[in-house]
Amino acid sequence: MKKLSILFLSISFVLFSCSTEPTEPTEEIYMGTAYVGQSIPVDTKYSYSEGTYSTWVSFIDQNSYNWSQTDVQGEMPTMIVPCEYNTTTGEFSDSLKVTGGDGYTYGATNYFPISFCIDDMNKMYLLTINMQNDTNLIFPRTIAEKITGSEGTLEGSYQSSYKLNGWISNADGFAGTIIEGEVNYIYSASTFSGTYSERFIAESTINLPEYGIEIGKRDSTHTITFNGTWEYNKEDNTISETITSPIVKTDTYTPYWVSYNDKLYLVTSLTRFYQKENTGN
Repeated sequence: MKKLSILFLSISFVLFSCSTEPTEPTEEIYMGTAYVGQSIPVDTKYSYSEGTYSTWVSFIDQNSYNWSQTDVQGEMPTMIVPCEYNTTTGEFSDSLKVTGGDGYTYGATNYFPISFCIDDMNKMYLLTINMQNDTNLIFPRTIAEKITGSEGTLEGSYQSSYKLNGWISNADGFAGTIIEGEVNYIYSASTFSGTYSERFIAESTINLPEYGIEIGKRDSTHTITFNGTWEYNKEDNTISETITSPIVKTDTYTPYWVSYNDKLYLVTSLTRFYQKENTGN
């Protein structure tokens, strides 16, 4: 009996060994490139340009920066803009006020929950949306925190937000607007979907038809639901993405993963950034 038992065990071992094929290791595709975000440095010039418009900033400290812009009307003299920048969390806000020769005072405030530099790319991600050109975007490419999912894989959920405030006043009254934007979206294996919500708050005691300003109050929110498909091109490390609703639009971009303050963020080659100038000042 002892010999039979040993023989049975031997046969069983052979049968199980033959019936179980070894599993091949799966190759995990890492999409994009990983970077470490750094705090915005002082006394370093970064610039942004689009068409005939360009602007540059250089931080004096975490509470002020130099700023100038050039457009079709010419170059604006350099101004010192008050700001608040948290070097740990990346929270950024600024406040600009200008009194024109027309008797009006113009003001603007921007707030973005996260802003940082990527030294390896000589890029600064500060104001990542241009309301003059990006208002009609279905899917704003702001800095997005990855809420669920792994680094290097596009699958998962994301969230980003910003807040803008603009106003104009003179001796007769005041008019102001606040815009709050939030983008939430999810990527699955080959599709994506999400919402872009924008709240618009306006209040005015003056009538300025040339600026589209009327006396009264307004508080409205509109939400755009979007979806589409995407695929990864391993050869050139890019994502080809097509929005199929509510419009049809295709973009190709490179994804970047940025770790900053113990959080993971996604920025892309479509995200607005300021480029460090070669002068280094």
